Amino acid sequence: MIRSIPTAEIGIPETHARIVSAMNSISPPWGFGGCGGPPAPNCGRELLAESRLSKHLGPGVRGSIVYSFRAGLRDAGMSDDFMKIEFNPTRQDYQALVQEVFPKYIHAFSPYSAFVGDADWGLADWPEEKKCVTNSRYGIYRIYPVHFLGNVLCQRTFQKMPGDLVTVLSRDCEHVELMGEGALIIQTSRIVGKAEADAINELLWNRLGRQRPGSAS
Repeated sequence: MIRSIPTAEIGIPETHARIVSAMNSISPPWGFGGCGGPPAPNCGRELLAESRLSKHLGPGVRGSIVYSFRAGLRDAGMSDDFMKIEFNPTRQDYQALVQEVFPKYIHAFSPYSAFVGDADWGLADWPEEKKCVTNSRYGIYRIYPVHFLGNVLCQRTFQKMPGDLVTVLSRDCEHVELMGEGALIIQTSRIVGKAEADAINELLWNRLGRQRPGSAS
C-alpha cells in the first residue's frame, strides 16, 4: 500500500501521467516495461476515480491506483491518493520487489506512507487500529518489516525526524536509509509470517521509545 497527499493545484491527469511514466521505467511484472499504461480516470460525479493496472502488469501481479477528487480535499486519509499492488510472494521475486522496485514506487508516488505486507495482517489489526489511529496522516498502528515513513508522519507518530529513525533503527534492520523526505526501513527482505512480523513491529516501536498503539500501558 502506498499513500500520498494530493493537492488541488495538481490534477488527476498530471499526477497519473507522472506515475505512468515512472511505471514504464520498471520492468514486468512490477511495472509496465515501456508498454504504456491505462488512461487517466475521470471522477465524474464521484469522489474517487480508480485506474486498474492489472492488464499492464506482469503475470501474477494485480494492482490499482485510486485518486481523490481534487475539490474539497481534507487533511485526512480519506482524501489520499493510493496505490495497491497484490501478489503471492512465494511466486514472485520478493527480494527484488523490496530492494529494487519498492524504492522506485516511492520515488514515483511521493508518498507519506508506504509498506509491503500481508493484507491479512491489516485485517487482523483493524478492530483495534480503528480505535487507535483515526487518521492515517497522523499516526500508524503497525510498523511493517518493509515500511517507508514520510517526514511529517515521522514527526507526528514518533516525534522524530527521518534521520533520527535511520540512526536509531540501523542496528536492528537489514537496511535503513533516508529517501526523499522520509525514511525507508527494511527490517528484513525475507518473507515473514504474522508472528515474526508482530515481533518486528514490537521491536521497532520499543527502539523508537514509543508505546505501540493498542498495547497495555
